[in-house]
Amino acid sequence: MNKALSLLGLAKKAGRVAVGGEAVSGALYQGTARVVLTASDAAKNTLRRLTPYPDVRHIALPYPKEELGAAVGYQSCSILAVCDAGFAKALISALDRQRSLDKINQAIN
Repeated sequence: MNKALSLLGLAKKAGRVAVGGEAVSGALYQGTARVVLTASDAAKNTLRRLTPYPDVRHIALPYPKEELGAAVGYQSCSILAVCDAGFAKALISALDRQRSLDKINQAIN
């Protein structure tokens, strides 16, 4: 498992992740969501939940629902929200590093 998914698991154990459509909608409504993450194969209907909240950062992850779900202890998960600024910052940093490494690997190959 990579660093970003490990951080998600840690944030979930700390109680700082809202998992699933209803929980994410609640976190968005309450203003506690810092970043919303969606699986690569999330349905368009799932993504519509984000429409009324343009101020919250949304990141489409390169992981399918099963891999994202496994990181947070579920069989499958298409949407989740990180509700802690520190975890959100660390997660975004890890994803940026991973994307940079992927670009370097593609340039080499």
